[in-house]
Amino acid sequence: MFLSTRIENGIRAVQKKLHFELGDADYMERFTTLLLLFCASGTGVFGALTEGMTGNSSILLAKTILDFFTVIIFASTMGCFLSVIAVPQFVVMLTLFLLARVIYPLMSTDMTADFSALGGILTMMAGFNLLRIKQTPVLNLLPAFLLCPILSKLWSMVF
Repeated sequence: MFLSTRIENGIRAVQKKLHFELGDADYMERFTTLLLLFCASGTGVFGALTEGMTGNSSILLAKTILDFFTVIIFASTMGCFLSVIAVPQFVVMLTLFLLARVIYPLMSTDMTADFSALGGILTMMAGFNLLRIKQTPVLNLLPAFLLCPILSKLWSMVF
């Protein structure tokens, strides 16, 4: 089963618990894309790691401002159920913040650049999904965040 299907099933379970009616499949697709944008964007992941390791919160503050205006725009068309995204976003960012002292020292500058680039590419692909330019199952690409540092390290060792 794909990661996106598992996440959609989890969203449906939360929707049933809250007795909230979601829209059609199009609504679910937009919701899962926004879930990716808010929880796994390169800015958020890198910002949480930087905050946890150095105490510099400037990246997370910038993400907060951007997310605030983004959620207002999308909530006007998608409704209040969009606020549920705050829970997984909090869990993901807190986990990265707490693991930062372990993860961050292992990453070189090249690995950090590759990681940020991957976040940017996934964010761009999510934007293409929202604008209906090119539909891609972006949630299924989330494991790339785990593979990226490993492949980057291997690449730097070979070349």
